[in-house]
Amino acid sequence: MPVLEKGKLKLDYIDEGEGPVIVLLHSSASGNRQWRGFIKSMRSNYRLLAVNLFGYGDTTVWSSVGTQTFYAQVELIKVLVQNLQEPFSLVGHSFGGAVAMRAALSFGRQVEKLVLFEPIPFHLLRQNGPSDIYLEAITLLHHVKCYGSLGDWSRVAETFADYWSGVGTWERMPEDRKAIFTKNIVPAFYEVDSLISEDTTIQQFGKISAQTLALYATTTQRPIHALMALFKQECDSWTVQELNGVGHMAPLTHPDLFASMVHDFLSTEERRGVCLG
Repeated sequence: MPVLEKGKLKLDYIDEGEGPVIVLLHSSASGNRQWRGFIKSMRSNYRLLAVNLFGYGDTTVWSSVGTQTFYAQVELIKVLVQNLQEPFSLVGHSFGGAVAMRAALSFGRQVEKLVLFEPIPFHLLRQNGPSDIYLEAITLLHHVKCYGSLGDWSRVAETFADYWSGVGTWERMPEDRKAIFTKNIVPAFYEVDSLISEDTTIQQFGKISAQTLALYATTTQRPIHALMALFKQECDSWTVQELNGVGHMAPLTHPDLFASMVHDFLSTEERRGVCLG
């Protein structure tokens, strides 16, 4: 995979296909390889740039000295997109979706369209409630910080996997996959700081200039449902759509379905303010 460097920043990414540019931002504990199925479905029509965020692949590892922020992740992405000569689209999943929201604000009209699958800007629940749902989200984040600080990464990985993919997911996971997942969960220790410290308001996100599609699974966790309800209420120009038969990891488990929905959205003329589901 190609690597770009700017000062102390090193960015590892996938570059495949030809056509309009889509920048892909992965979920926690995953890395850009999560997009392999999606890229296979889309590369005949688009140029796909799949970024490895801090700590994944050969991208710069985040220093334990400072608190990671969405600003830092956007600065990393800027290393890639500053050389693009045309507007591009952003697609983000989970943590990558939260980063994509912040990036869309920063890059302004350079971002033509924004697609989010279950983004997790949990700070919006702190700002807007309900308090019990925010407590559920922050408890997960504090668990990552607690047991990550103790070096008990397998416990972090088990809780993370079971929360997002259902109780018993970790127990059913093959041992080799557990080892990979446990290794990949380490960057999430610093990503949690981004989620806790961010203070961009829902009103500011509502001013994102890019046409935006937010997708979520019917059976997802309560914090995601609360965030989607907030998007519907406060982001009038966004299209918010509920999907049946998929889970939080749909971009990996159902790449063809997800690719079809993204392609349809990117191919249509501007259509704003639609709530489906």
